[in-house]
Order: sequence, then C-alpha cells, then structure tokens
Amino acid sequence: MTTLRTLSVPVVLMLLMGITEASSQKLSPDEREILWHQDQRSLADSVLYRYLKHKDSKIRARTLLTFASIQDTASIPAIVPLLSDRFSDVRAAAAFALGQIGSPSTENDLAERLRQETQGKVILRLLESLGKSGSVKTYDDVIAFGLPKKLSGLRADQCMSLARYAIRNIKSERGVWFCFDALEETDPQIRWTALFALWRIAPRGAIDVEVSNREAKLAALASDRSADVRMHFATLLGKLRSPEAMELLKAIQKNDARKGRGNWRVQVNIVRALAGHAGRDESAIDGLLELLDVANNHVKMAVLTSVAGLSRETVRKYAGGEKLRKKLQQLAAPSKRTSEPVRGEALVTLAKHYPADFTYANLLADLKASNLLRSKAIEAVCQIPSTANLLMVLDRLEDDSTRVAMAAWDFIRQLLAPRSLRVFRKDTVTSSLGTTLFRKAKVSLLREDIAITNLVANALGDSSIYSLLREDNVHERALEELMLAYGKLFSPNDVEAMQAVLQTLGKIGDERTLPLLEQAVLDPDRTVGLAAATAFEKITGTDVSHQVVPATRPLYTDYDWKTLGAIPLNLKAEIKTTRGSLVVRFHKEGAPFTVLSFYKLIRKKFFDGLTFHRVVPNFVVQGGDPRGDGWGGPNYALRSEFPLLNYGRGQVGVASAGKDTEGCQFFITHSPQPHLDGRYTHFASVESGLDIVDLIQPGDVILSIRIKR
Repeated sequence: MTTLRTLSVPVVLMLLMGITEASSQKLSPDEREILWHQDQRSLADSVLYRYLKHKDSKIRARTLLTFASIQDTASIPAIVPLLSDRFSDVRAAAAFALGQIGSPSTENDLAERLRQETQGKVILRLLESLGKSGSVKTYDDVIAFGLPKKLSGLRADQCMSLARYAIRNIKSERGVWFCFDALEETDPQIRWTALFALWRIAPRGAIDVEVSNREAKLAALASDRSADVRMHFATLLGKLRSPEAMELLKAIQKNDARKGRGNWRVQVNIVRALAGHAGRDESAIDGLLELLDVANNHVKMAVLTSVAGLSRETVRKYAGGEKLRKKLQQLAAPSKRTSEPVRGEALVTLAKHYPADFTYANLLADLKASNLLRSKAIEAVCQIPSTANLLMVLDRLEDDSTRVAMAAWDFIRQLLAPRSLRVFRKDTVTSSLGTTLFRKAKVSLLREDIAITNLVANALGDSSIYSLLREDNVHERALEELMLAYGKLFSPNDVEAMQAVLQTLGKIGDERTLPLLEQAVLDPDRTVGLAAATAFEKITGTDVSHQVVPATRPLYTDYDWKTLGAIPLNLKAEIKTTRGSLVVRFHKEGAPFTVLSFYKLIRKKFFDGLTFHRVVPNFVVQGGDPRGDGWGGPNYALRSEFPLLNYGRGQVGVASAGKDTEGCQFFITHSPQPHLDGRYTHFASVESGLDIVDLIQPGDVILSIRIKR
C-alpha cells in the first residue's frame, strides 16, 4: 500500500487561517523527537529512556505519556523510579503509564507509592492504575487507603478503582461494604461512582443482602438530585434479584416521571433495568410500556430493543399483551410522527413477538423505502422462519444497496439457525441451499467491499451455514473463495475484514489455510497478526504469537511539525448538524497527531455532509464515516494516543478496530463511560451544545465542521 504523505502548510496559508505566532505552541526538538518515537512505536534505542532523565520535568512527563501509548512491558523498569520523582506531574504520568501497560508486576510499587503519596492528582492516577493492573493482593490496599479530609473527594476514585478491578473480575465483600458506605457521602460524584462499582461487582449475594438491610436509606437515592446517581442506581437494581430491588426501581421510575424531573438518560437506564426483571415480574413489562409513551426517541428506542430482547415465552404470557401489540403496530406503521429509527426498531419487535401482525415484508422490494427501513425489514423477517422469508432474504444478499446486502448477510444466520432449519426442512427447500449460499457468497466477495467481506466471512464461520455447505460439497470451494478474498485485503483500511476472515479460518480448521495464516501472523498491523496467531493455534495447537509485531508498524505518518506547532492549544471547532450546533475543544497536548489529522480533515471539509450513523442511547453518538455505515475511513490509520483524561459526559474519542487503527470516525459520550478510559484516543471535549448531542438520532447530518476563530 502506498504511504500517504502530507506536505507542510506554507506560512502564508497559516496566516490566512488565522493561526498566529501568539496563539501557537512551537515544538522543541526534544518534543519532536519524543513524539516521533511515540508515533513510530519505537523502543529500539535508548532515546526515550534518556528523556526520562531529562532535567525538564515537562519533558519527563511527556515521555511517560509516550510509554503509556506504546504500552511495552520492557519499559517498566525505567518507569517505576519516576513514581518517586520530586514533581507531582511526573509521578502522576508514571502511575498512568504503568496502568496503561497493565502488568501485575508493578502492583507492589504502585501500592507502596499510594501509601506515601500526598498529592491528590497523583493519588487519583495510582488508584486508577491499581484498578487496571492490580491483583487480589492489592485490592484491600485500595479499600484501606485513608484519605486526609482535604482530599475526601478522592473517595470517588477509590470506588472507581474497585470498579476497574471488578471489570477484570476481581471482587470481594469488602469492596461491596466500602461502596455501600460511600453512598452516604454528600458528594454526588462519590455516590454515583460507588453505584457504578456496585453494578460492576453485581450479581453478588452480599449486594442483595445490603439492599435488604439498607432499603429505607437507599430509598432516598430513588429521588436523588443527581441524574448520574439515579441512572447508576437503576442499573444496579436491574442486576439484582431481590423483591426490594424491583420496588426501588419502581420508585425511581415514579420519581423520574414527576413533572419537570424526567431525565431521558435516567429513563434509558430504567428501561434496561426493567428488562432484567421482566422474565420474573410482569409489572416490569408494565413499566416498559409506560416508558414507551415518553416523547424522547432515545427512550423509545431503548424500550423497543429491550422488548425485542425478551423471550417469546415471556411476552406470550404477559397479561397486557394486547396493549403491547397495539402499541407496536402503531409505531411500525408509516407516520410522520414516528422517526425512521423508531419505526425500524418497532418493525423488528413486532415481527419477533407478533409475527401474524407483521405485514411489512414488501418493504424489501420497495425501492422508494429508505435503505435504513429496508435493512430493518430484513432484520424483522429474519425473526419469522418461513420459506417465503428465506427466499426474500436470499434474494437481498446481492442487493444493489451495500447497506441492504450487509443486513441480509448479517441476519440470515438467524433464519438458518438449527431451530429455524427444522421448519424449512419440512418444506423441503434446503436440498440445494448450501450451493445457493456458496454462489451468493462468491458473488458478494467479488464486490470487494470490506463490510460485506466481513459479514460473508462471519456467515461462513457459522456452524449451521458451514454444515449446509458441507452437505452440498461446496465447503472447500467456499474456503478457496474466502482465501482469495483475503488476498485482496490490506491493512490499515481493511483490518476489520481481515480479522473476520482470519477468525473464520480458525473456526473452519482446515490445514490448507496454514500458509496464509503464517504470512498473516507477520502483518504490519498487530491486530491482524494476533488474529492470525489465534487461528493458527486453533488449528495446530502451536503458539506463534511471539512472531507478531510488538506494535502496529505505521504505514502512514504525517510529521508536519510546522502545522502541528501552529495549532493553538485551545483550538475549537463548531459542528453544525441538522439538530443544531455544538462546539468542541481539542486536547492537542494529549493527542497531538490525532488533533493534527482532524484539523487537516476539517480544513478539507471532509466531514461536511456525513452522518451520525450510530447512536446508542445513553452511551455515544458516532459519526464521521465517509461510507455512512461504520466501515469507512480516511484511507490511513493513526496510532492510539492516551492522554491523562477520562471519559465523562460530552467527551470526544476516536472509534477503532483495535489499538493503533484509528481513523476519522469520532464519538461523543452521552454520560460518563469509565470503561473507555485509556482504551480509545480521547482528543476533544464538548464545550457547548450538549443539549444538541442529546438530540442526535441515527441518520442526522453533519452539515459542516469549521475551526472556530
């Protein structure tokens, strides 16, 4: 693949852009060298290690952030001494870097420093790093750590540390008791982080016991003034099984429904929590129906997807089934009052639970219908196993619309699951189904579309579909086509499709794929190499992961130091959307190459007219994809950059297919998402317009993004 190069911007052009000497930040030769090694993922010489001993504390701290992005265990011995550096910024960066590397070998050093540290910003990073890398041995050190009164707010970080342990499945009753005690703190951040930790620890018997013992005190949380507290309390209650949990959940819903108090983010979490109880308590479905009447589309979408996820038996037994059926019929019908995304989810939910009332299969052939609705119609008919539906979906595997063809390949696996196949066999339509699927797969792979290649690979890796290929004796030919398709894929643009093909080859387990896998292990993209090594080990039992490159080799670099140095530290951009405008502020110091890339794309008007293709209620909105379906990029990949920032509400990150595969797709968080910290490049924050972010729905357009003067 040809390496893309970007020329430095002439000084005269920079002046036209309004970037002046006064607002810029020139990079010193040392900073340039550090950033170059970070981007190259280079620890091959001692340059970075020498910078850890630099007389300037800012240089030492910057170098430590480089190690946090590279994440090589070989750097640990050089980093540990800086936990005792005389400057707190350096100590904080050292702790952060060790947490990013994530080796349990550093937990004693981190715990020892925690016992000695007095600076809040360092304690915060030590707690974070122990949560990311510590074992059971240091779990109690986090709980036992005594905070001086002036740093009492850091109790939230203790709770978050326990949550990070829990994400790695390290939990204990002591952690449960600590978090329940923290719920009595006056600081709402401490309360919501304690609840976040508790639902990460759940399910656990000690939590149910504490809920029963403290029910009266916990009732106050149902009407807590903080939306984040009510939100995480609802999530916790959805993971419990006690009757008290359901009563408290109803109390949150009741309080949140009061005039002027409703918060859509809380309601979304209530929806998901109620769905967790619906199989045991019919009143939970009553609560879902009530929330389906809320005007907010995020809440409607959450209800519809939650109801679609309920078992058919649960809905069949529901006494209010007729009311639910009529509501789904209303939302599935064409209406100017119902948004397309909501209608699409209603179609799927109606088809699953009330198939006799689903009359929208004609959408598949209606070229006037949007591709979004046609795709949802495919997902819907795949809920109803029948010969007619199977034939319709088979026909759409080669649809002219890439999005529709993607949906057909994605959801046909539901129609061909063993339970559905038994229905078809009664109709004797599967006598040549394997051959039909092979032909469709061959034609689809010839489209050389990365998304369709990915989905075809996933389908061929499905045991039911592969058995159909075997029955018609076309499985070897299908394998050959898959390997031919892989030969046309290249990193960095095609890494997700490459990973999918390699995973399928591992599932199939045919030794004829070994030469391809051996070559793929050496791919310059580490995520591809690891996928190939995993597949190779499945087939041979031999671990070849040591042959995988230690870091993704950069195929694209842009060391335009002049432009990077000229970008102001407080650079802002205005994003105009069909819902309104918002302003984001970039974090150049923490993610310099990412900011440089987005800055140049903005100057080229790259984002103008693109859409927000993905919206997950109370999680993120995601846009910036030139394809509009989540599979596009700028034709190059950036290396991950991890600054000393956390994903709170309104934070902007870069989507990726694994470390060092970032491109142009960005997401904005609806609410705090601690599990994203240190895993996705965090390069900007929403400064104004969060209310606009809350309004964004799938398909909304980015009218323009412009640098704000």
